[in-house]
Order: sequence, then C-alpha cells, then structure tokens
Amino acid sequence: MSPGCAVLLLALVGSGSAAVTQIDFKPQLTTKAMEGKVTGTTFALGTPDCIFIEPDVDPEDMVWLVVATNKDFMNFQSAAFDVQARPAYQDFPSLSYYYLTLNMQAGRYPCDSNTELIKVIRVGSNTSCARDRRQPDCNGPVPPPGPYRVKFLVIDPANVVKAETKWSDNIRVIAGKNPSAIDTSIGGRSAGMIVITTILSILLAILMALMIAVLMSGWRELCQRPTLVRTGFYNVSRSGPPFRSPFGSPFGSLRISSYNTHHIPQMKAAEGRAVE
Repeated sequence: MSPGCAVLLLALVGSGSAAVTQIDFKPQLTTKAMEGKVTGTTFALGTPDCIFIEPDVDPEDMVWLVVATNKDFMNFQSAAFDVQARPAYQDFPSLSYYYLTLNMQAGRYPCDSNTELIKVIRVGSNTSCARDRRQPDCNGPVPPPGPYRVKFLVIDPANVVKAETKWSDNIRVIAGKNPSAIDTSIGGRSAGMIVITTILSILLAILMALMIAVLMSGWRELCQRPTLVRTGFYNVSRSGPPFRSPFGSPFGSLRISSYNTHHIPQMKAAEGRAVE
C-alpha cells in the first residue's frame, strides 16, 4: 500500500470515529428512594432526561441501551458498530459479550419536568421473551452476578450511530448462595444467634413441661371420677353424693333418682284407666 493510500485510510477512520458525538453522561443506578434497585436479575437506572440535546441529535433518533460484560466492554466500538448485525439477547453472555435493548426515541427524554416521563429504567424486567429468538432486543433477566456495564447509543433512521454516552461503573445483581456452601456449624453462627437459639430452646422446654404437668393432673382427676357403665349411662348412686361431670356443667351437680324410658301413660288393666 502506498503512503498516500495509508494516510487517506487513516484520515477516513479518524473522521468516522469523530462522527460519533461523545455525550458527557455516565449511566448509574437510580438515586431515588425505592425498594429493589438491584434484584437477582434486574437493576434500575436513572433516566437520561435532558441528555440527548446535542445539535446533531433529532427527537426521532432511537436511543438504545447497551449491556455488556465488564470483561469485554472495551471491545465495543461505536464507530464501527453495525446495528443490523447486533447480537440477540438470547446469546448473552455465552455467545456474545453484549446486547442492545430498550430502544426509545430521543424525544421521550425531554428536559421539561412537567412532561410525563419515564423516571426509572428497569433493566431485565421482561421474562416472557427470554427464550424467544423472534425478539432479539428482549429486555430479559440479567444473568447473575455480573458485573456489567451499560451505555446509551443514539442511532439515526439510517442505522448510523450518531452519539453515545460514557460507560457506567460496574453493576452487579444479587446472586443467590449455593445451599451446600452455607456453614451450618456452631462456629459459623454469630454470638447473638447462639444466645437467641438457646433462649428459645429453654422456653420451649419449659412450655413442654407445663403441658405435660397439666395433662397428668387432668388425667389423674378424670380417673377419680365415676366411669361409664356398659349401657352407656353414667353410674350414679341414689344415696351417694351428686355426680359432677368431669367436663363441667352450667347446671351444677347432677343427681338422677329415676328415669322413664318413654312418656306414654301406662295402663292398669284392672282399673281400665290411664295413670300418671
């Protein structure tokens, strides 16, 4: 290659790189007081309101979010980026170190605070398209734990990158702990936990002892009461003390002196009349 061609090639490459406007903005987790800023598969970013106001950025330009692994994010070159050949979310992070998602018009991030705005951008909130390759720009769950970095790209209708923000700092999602790695020995527990466990064990033992004492007392009293006879009635003596049910009665003591098996008046055959 002649020196003139080399100089021309370098000039073209330099002009191509300079064509991408660098926006002095670093994405970060939202500063709003809210629960769940970071979960096991999502994280919430602050919205880039009043950021895309560069002279060469039009309201109709699309703003994309790039999610990349911390290991390879520096390999992403915006000037040479081919939007049509962007990798799918379903290939992240095993086959591709980045993916694009959450495309929205730049005009949706205005400076007017009275306009209805998207105040939080939740990355990883869509689980329905995580395995659907027909939706390569899916905002699917972020594989734990990371770390990851994100940035915004401004792409015009001709699929040319016009502007970009800075990369964010490292963002990690919450990773669950392997149950087999949890230390269940006494040495792995704090002093406070040991004290609480000991107190609860003592209280439980006392409660069990009280329950056993109450049951034994009640059983002893029950054994001293009159029992049931074979006919199913209580064995009650006419001359003995009144029977008190072991289960208690709102009517007090119970004394049975006689019992009629039916209420039909009996007939005296000799007299031929009914008697009480």
